[in-house]
Amino acid sequence: MVVLLEDSGLWTRFTRVSGGYSSQVHVPAAGPGEIAIVSNEAVISRILDGRLSAGHAIDTGLIAVDAPPAEEDGVRDLLVAAFDVRLPVEGGADLVSRRTPWRGLGH
Repeated sequence: MVVLLEDSGLWTRFTRVSGGYSSQVHVPAAGPGEIAIVSNEAVISRILDGRLSAGHAIDTGLIAVDAPPAEEDGVRDLLVAAFDVRLPVEGGADLVSRRTPWRGLGH
């Protein structure tokens, strides 16, 4: 699965590993048949700030999911679960890596 933040042009690939996901930042683009998720930093920020739900962002197209129809619901559920994780902000740092279930797994 790859994620594109369209405003920065940053592609990141997430690969399932034991216990979570590993990430590779700055990959060229989605490969053939690969699930792709597209959004922008403002949308992700609003979700992390609690001003927007991930489910609503997906349902309204603020987060686009390009996946085979049989996998769309699973991808949506994965994204909603990842964004629903709420960890305390330490030292004022509000890092995505601290607020996602794949934190500490290879990135």
